[in-house]
Amino acid sequence: MYFKIENPPGQRIQELFILDERVNPDRTYAAAFVTAQGVPEKFGTKRRHLDISAVQAMRQYVEKRGTICTSLRGSVVAV
Repeated sequence: MYFKIENPPGQRIQELFILDERVNPDRTYAAAFVTAQGVPEKFGTKRRHLDISAVQAMRQYVEKRGTICTSLRGSVVAV
């Protein structure tokens, strides 16, 4: 994500990427979040409550795939 923190809310994100592709505003993307507290109901469709905690989900993910290595360096850039 490239953002301008000094811009007013709603105008801060300049570019947003998923993997190496720019987000397409005409496309629908699957997303997950831990709590609905920070994600108002007006965002998204087909919301589901899962009977698993975030910690349990992460534990299952790691058990299935093994060690996770990733770099977050440069994932958010102020411009």
